[in-house]
Parts: sequence; structure tokens; C-alpha cells
Amino acid sequence: MDREDSGLQPVSGRRGLLTIFAIGIALNLGNPKMPLFYVALLLNVVGASLNAVHLGVLMIVRRVNRAAGGVMIGAGVAVVAAR
Repeated sequence: MDREDSGLQPVSGRRGLLTIFAIGIALNLGNPKMPLFYVALLLNVVGASLNAVHLGVLMIVRRVNRAAGGVMIGAGVAVVAAR
């Protein structure tokens, strides 16, 4: 099957820097696990000492992580159910 037969054409043009930045932000907001991983990794590299406030923040991050996982599971179930 040739490209002309399928009706598909290559994408032309380049995306601007602002568009690429917006896509990156949208990906990070859509999946908060990646930036949270880097924050946790940064704490290990810097060697910060933990106090009660840090432990509270870690508990909140844990809950957000579980909620994000639940949303991703729900989206997967919705996709499968839609087929």
C-alpha cells in the first residue's frame, strides 16, 4: 500500500517553542508521578534531613500518587469498556 493510496500525508511545519513547552507541561500535569519521582530523587541527592513537615508532605504525595494511579486505572477500564 502506497502513501497515496492510504490518503496519509507527512506532517509539515514545525511546532513553536511555546507549543512544545505547553505539551511538556500538559504531560507532567496529566501524570504527576514523573515530577514527584524527580523531587524524591533530588532529596536523596541533596541529603535533606526530614522533619514533621517533610513527612506530612510525603504522606500527601503518597495519597496523590495513589489517586493518580486510580484515575489511570479508571481511564484504562473506560477505554476497554468503550470498545
